Amino acid sequence: MSNSKIKKLIIAFESEKLTYSGFDVDLYNTGITQILSIAATRGHGLYHFNMDDLYWHGDEPYTRASLLELPHGWEGDPITAHQFLAKTDDRPLKLSNIHICFVRGDDIRDANTPKLNILKTINRRGALFESLEATLSTNDKYELVNRLPDIPQPITFTASSMVEAREALQQIPTKHGYFVVKDRFGFGCGFHVHRVQFSDPELDNIIVMYLSKYKNIILQEFCPEIKNGDIVVTFFDGKLIAPMLREPTYGEWKTNLSFGSNQIVHVLTNEQEHIARAVINAFPEVRYASVDLLSTGKVLEINAFPGGKGLFELYGVSVGAMIMDKLEAEIFNLEIPPTEILVPLVEQPLTPWSDVYCLYETFDPFINVLDIFCHELYNLPIQDLVDFTSRSNDYILSIPHSGILIPRQFTNKFNLSIQCLKEIDLFSDILYEGLEGLQIVSRPVFCRHEQNQKRN
Repeated sequence: MSNSKIKKLIIAFESEKLTYSGFDVDLYNTGITQILSIAATRGHGLYHFNMDDLYWHGDEPYTRASLLELPHGWEGDPITAHQFLAKTDDRPLKLSNIHICFVRGDDIRDANTPKLNILKTINRRGALFESLEATLSTNDKYELVNRLPDIPQPITFTASSMVEAREALQQIPTKHGYFVVKDRFGFGCGFHVHRVQFSDPELDNIIVMYLSKYKNIILQEFCPEIKNGDIVVTFFDGKLIAPMLREPTYGEWKTNLSFGSNQIVHVLTNEQEHIARAVINAFPEVRYASVDLLSTGKVLEINAFPGGKGLFELYGVSVGAMIMDKLEAEIFNLEIPPTEILVPLVEQPLTPWSDVYCLYETFDPFINVLDIFCHELYNLPIQDLVDFTSRSNDYILSIPHSGILIPRQFTNKFNLSIQCLKEIDLFSDILYEGLEGLQIVSRPVFCRHEQNQKRN
């Protein structure tokens, strides 16, 4: 956006600390630091404060604030400008003078957080990003269950006492050996998420420790498919920006960037997109958010202020510039620039294929299959074996022979010779993927040559 049309704004950043690294200014969240960097390079006045800094002066709300500035004449990459910011002064700042206040929320737990009433004075003017409502609803990691109890997600309970924790553990599946404990009012980054063994002899003491530390905890089913990574679907003002897959680093089960995950481009299935949109639609108060889900469609959580590093490195999109463009346009009544959308939008409602997959809940969630080309075994969920794609309801196209996989338990019923390989309809799903209608694609192959032999 042209700087000639933009006056200089007073922009504040609220977070517990001014830096979380070796830099003088680093709010650690790569989405927020991008916004901070873009705002700095556009010449806006930048200030930082935390919740303890807020106070009343008579009837006026104030905060003690740190003035942040780039070196005089600085030129460089606007994405990483925060690395060159420094605190140049401490001064009182009248909250009514702040045009935009970004809230990280790492020192805001719930509605009983001290001095929240002072921050509400900014919230009432609509100058908070995210709003207090959005911050509180996404900080509460049980709110997803409250709002969308029927959406696919790990079995989840809350507990604030040992009695409640024991009752919850009686209802969480034990077959994978672990369960997850997390702070109910967490702010992301994965530092408040822990995996615990059911068989740990110190189990009660571990639960007591986390109750003492967090007061309110989440007890959740452990999903072993997390080893394959999770999908982060980012939205801004309800529009899907881009998805990416986070793969955990070697020896680590958490997929957060702070734990060394690898972020790669991901193409959403219609079912994954449908689920992610359902979550975003259930949190209309949140403007910039990500939905974290597994490949099986289970939703792990919704986060306000997702990181921006992966989107920039994979797609060349700066969420900092995107958000600042939109907010500047709103403040100065300028034409709002279009949000860059990197994936095709689905205009019509999709059939909820999770209802179809639920038919398989009585079976093992993963199926052993044999790749008849390389004779390697894989353990795959039903969603990877039968794929539903719905672009319209005009007709149904069934593609039953498009795969190279055979359920392991049936391999002795097939002739796996070279003759069988000739019968595979390879790439037939790709041949028809541009057509409208409902498509049902079977990834396991059924060898017609062997079937014909048996029929004869």
